Amino acid sequence: MECFYCGDLISRKKKTKDHVIPKSRQGSNKPENLVDACKPCNCLKGCLTLEEFRLVVAFRKGLIRAAKMRFPGELRRVE
Repeated sequence: MECFYCGDLISRKKKTKDHVIPKSRQGSNKPENLVDACKPCNCLKGCLTLEEFRLVVAFRKGLIRAAKMRFPGELRRVE
């Protein structure tokens, strides 16, 4: 079987189940919300939504650059 996220082949022993919509974001345990994933992808995705995880993977692959925007807390000097 293949990892839903990276497409790598995974054995039955090494596969994990991942919630596409994380339980922490009101995702369910219904079969349509569960996918087979390799452990590295499942750990990297964590509690991210599918859209958020796409951005992480795209950044890691160099498909998008780092955002130039800053959060308000980053603009304040920490003393």
